[in-house]
Amino acid sequence: GILYMILKALEFIPLQEIPMQYHRVIKNSCNHLLSLQNEEGNFPMMEGYNVDDLVHWCHGAPGIIPFLLQCYEFYQEDRFLIAAEKAGDLVITKGVVKKGNNLCHGIAGNVYPLFNLYRVTGDEKWKIGGYCMANCTYIKEVQIKCAKHRDPTRKVIGTPDTIYSLMEGRMGLVVMYMDLLTDERMMRFPGYEI
Repeated sequence: GILYMILKALEFIPLQEIPMQYHRVIKNSCNHLLSLQNEEGNFPMMEGYNVDDLVHWCHGAPGIIPFLLQCYEFYQEDRFLIAAEKAGDLVITKGVVKKGNNLCHGIAGNVYPLFNLYRVTGDEKWKIGGYCMANCTYIKEVQIKCAKHRDPTRKVIGTPDTIYSLMEGRMGLVVMYMDLLTDERMMRFPGYEI
């Protein structure tokens, strides 16, 4: 997350004014994060954590896609775009998560990275994927599975602990629906993307 913000901030500073050692540290950090991507396209929850089944905004491929796209736009290196698209493919195939419709670790949060990819590439695949993912927030069969999902971190099965919050509750879903009513290329993850 912080590297994304650093790269965004660097857009406002002439490159010649940034000491070279800072450039090296930032680029090496970006390269290191890129090296953590597995064959399927996911990223570990934390370094050394080899379980790669989490496809949530807060853990795994969805949340790193904006960073990879920012690296691609900043450094103009295709490898960052290739990694972002690989992560996007994973979001399409495994992004309908059972924790519900929230932004942090739910279906709504996985809509945004697909529209990020659409904004940068113009490829309709990502736009269609984003709308299909959003549709899952009201498909009865999906919602029944979410409601029955046993999550040991929740107080009540199928119900977010903070039911009306932006990140874990219904407000994030409302914001996603509002964003879908605008130009898809303008969608940004609430509270994160600039």
